[in-house]
Amino acid sequence: MDNKDSLVLNLQNRIIVLEKARKSDSEFVKYTTYTAKETERRLNGLEVSKDSFSKSDYISFVAMLIALISAICTGLYFIYGVFKKKQVKKREFFNGAWGSEGDIINPQPLPYLSFVIETNLDDGKITGTYYPNNKSYPVALSINGQLKSGKAKIKITHISQQKEFVYGKAELEIREKIMNWKTISGEKELFPRLSNAWKVNHDPSFFTF
Repeated sequence: MDNKDSLVLNLQNRIIVLEKARKSDSEFVKYTTYTAKETERRLNGLEVSKDSFSKSDYISFVAMLIALISAICTGLYFIYGVFKKKQVKKREFFNGAWGSEGDIINPQPLPYLSFVIETNLDDGKITGTYYPNNKSYPVALSINGQLKSGKAKIKITHISQQKEFVYGKAELEIREKIMNWKTISGEKELFPRLSNAWKVNHDPSFFTF
C-alpha cells in the first residue's frame, strides 16, 4: 500500500469516527430534548392535577359548610319555636285578676294585693289596674310594665289634673302558679314588701274597702 492509499484509508476511518460521534451527539440531543419535554409535560400534568384537587377540595368544603349552616339554622329555628311557645304560655298565665292576703314578711291587716293585668302576647307589654285597700288613695291606679324572661317590672301610677303620679314600682315573677310580688319602691300603706298572689275568679276589687 502506497502513501496515497494509506491516506485515503485514514480519511475513511476518520469519517466513520466522526459520523459515529455525530450520531451519538444527535441521539444525546434527541434524548435530552425528549427528556426535557417529558419532564415539562409531567410537571404540567401534576400542576393540573394539583389545581383540580384544590378546586374539588374547595367545593367539598363549601358543601360541608352549607350543610352545617343549614343544620344549625334548623336547630335554632326549633329551639326558637319551643322558647316562643313557653314565652306565650307565661304571658297568657300573667293575664287575669290576682289577689293576696297581705305581706308575708311582716304580717299585718294591711296592705293586701288586688290587681288585674293584661299581657300582650306578642311583645310582653303589661297594662292593668291596681286596687288600693286604703280610702286615702284613689279607688283604682294604673299598671304599666314589661314582661321579660319570666319576670315583669311594673309601675303603678295615677293621672290627676293631667299629671302623672307614681305611687310605686314592683317586680312580679311566677313560681309554680303563684305570683311573687316584690316592692321596689312605693307607699307602705299600699304595697307589701313581699307577698304571694294567686288568681281570683271573683271581682278583682274584692279586697278593696
